[in-house]
Amino acid sequence: MERVLRSSFNRNTAVRHLEDQKRRIAQQAELIGQLAEHGQPTDMAREMLETMQTTLSVMEVDLRRYPPPR
Repeated sequence: MERVLRSSFNRNTAVRHLEDQKRRIAQQAELIGQLAEHGQPTDMAREMLETMQTTLSVMEVDLRRYPPPR
């Protein structure tokens, strides 16, 4: 039973982290748009966005390690 609870907790935590990362990505994309609107450089912000998206992909792969609760 403890293993099931721990697995469920880990999956729930991982899902929350994924949702948080998706929100951060959306915020970063919005910031890039604002920078561009004001004629500011966006190179570093775009690089950060790419890193964030790569991290999200890794997180999604990792989530597959935790089976959904039955």
